[in-house]
Amino acid sequence: MIYHPTELMLDDRQREKLQGYDPGFPYTAIDCRFDGYSGPCVDWHWHATLEINICASGVLKTSTQRGEYIVREGDGVLVNANVLHRNEAFEGARGVCVQTHMFDRSLVAAAELPLRRYVAPVVECTLLDALPLFRENAEHRAVLDALDRAFAAAGEEKTGYELEICGLLNRVWQGVYALALPVIGARQPLPRPETARLKRMLGFIRDHFAEDISPADIAASAGVCERECFRCFKQELGTTPLATLTDFRLRKAAELLRETDRSVTDIAAACGFATSSYFGKVFRRRMNLSPLAYRRG
Repeated sequence: MIYHPTELMLDDRQREKLQGYDPGFPYTAIDCRFDGYSGPCVDWHWHATLEINICASGVLKTSTQRGEYIVREGDGVLVNANVLHRNEAFEGARGVCVQTHMFDRSLVAAAELPLRRYVAPVVECTLLDALPLFRENAEHRAVLDALDRAFAAAGEEKTGYELEICGLLNRVWQGVYALALPVIGARQPLPRPETARLKRMLGFIRDHFAEDISPADIAASAGVCERECFRCFKQELGTTPLATLTDFRLRKAAELLRETDRSVTDIAAACGFATSSYFGKVFRRRMNLSPLAYRRG
């Protein structure tokens, strides 16, 4: 089955809750149509599963703490396990569609030896946050073609499709491992405390966005001072805690405008904006539409 979500579902640690993810067969195929997302983006989150996105149309931008990856039609990008990342339509363009594969490392290799020898070195490589895949490159194309077949198998669900997907993902991983070898061999830096702090602070924003919170409150949620909070957001995400809070509030407001008939004043208050006039000003600046015009579509 292929899933068609319109909003990102997270737990209190900013970890994504995956639709259709069954531990008995830890693989999910997702058809992401970014026109249905607020932003249009899938904001900062992480998960223990591996993620590979193939851009079916438009241009995707994937951001991690280490950099940005521009994914054009036909190309893809692997996002490593436990990596904090954000996916969005490049420059807010419409019509961006992405075929996403989410799977656990155990689906690639169940036996202990291949897991230890070929999977763990990639998944645990702190230098490898993401791996771009380009259709014009023959080695990359072999990986992308196998993923295309896995996505089709998930959609058709013919008898034995799980076996077919397992075989295709095994082939995918052979290619990924070969491409990752130069990075795996490099000296690995120690895990950075900023990552854990960011996950806690982003989770706090998600849980308290409707309240009157300040940078001091956000910093306190991770046990750091305001200065360290600002440094962490700027260095790791290229933004500020207040900008992140405002973005989250605007996405929630856009969701309520689309899916409910609540008044603009009510939505402004529910999303943490002091007044409806200020909400309207900020919303118009971000969306190039007034809240009511956005609701009318």
